[in-house]
Amino acid sequence: LAWASDDLRADKELVLQAVRESESALRSASDNLQSDKEVVLEAVRSHSNALLYARAEFQEDKEVVLEAVRMSGCALLHASETMRADKDVVLEAVRRDGNALEYASDSLREDKDVVLEAVRERGFVLQYAGNNLRQDKELLLLAARWEGTHPYVMRSFLKEAGIDRRVGECSIAVADLLQAGV
Repeated sequence: LAWASDDLRADKELVLQAVRESESALRSASDNLQSDKEVVLEAVRSHSNALLYARAEFQEDKEVVLEAVRMSGCALLHASETMRADKDVVLEAVRRDGNALEYASDSLREDKDVVLEAVRERGFVLQYAGNNLRQDKELLLLAARWEGTHPYVMRSFLKEAGIDRRVGECSIAVADLLQAGV
């Protein structure tokens, strides 16, 4: 689409097909079609990273941003600061990919509901939580149970929270047994 004539870049059907095929096609569409919400929605539904090429007004549009983070939580990176501070948007993002917590506003990285969802999805993302929540025992135990959390990272979390590593590991084992109904 980048090398197409102005007439072709203004052809809505062609541009819709192009944005389905390429995440960067949106930036080559005519100004008119770059401002067309239907085109932008189709782009982010097909490629979450298309949000990067969307105009600022769409990076601030809750409907558009939600569509993008439903495709990939880390599309939150390309959303406006306002959307990064919107709890509904961030919850959707971290449910898709806990790594999206890194792109959430500082206030939402201190929100236990948001961090809990992120840690459920990927334990090691506790590192992106606010200082107070990185020391929350419930979150630490949840992060430790997530098999992708590297032992070095877990020891660091436990140390930061002032919990002896052996006590932390024992607490995790007891919590697992209780959860299993033993």
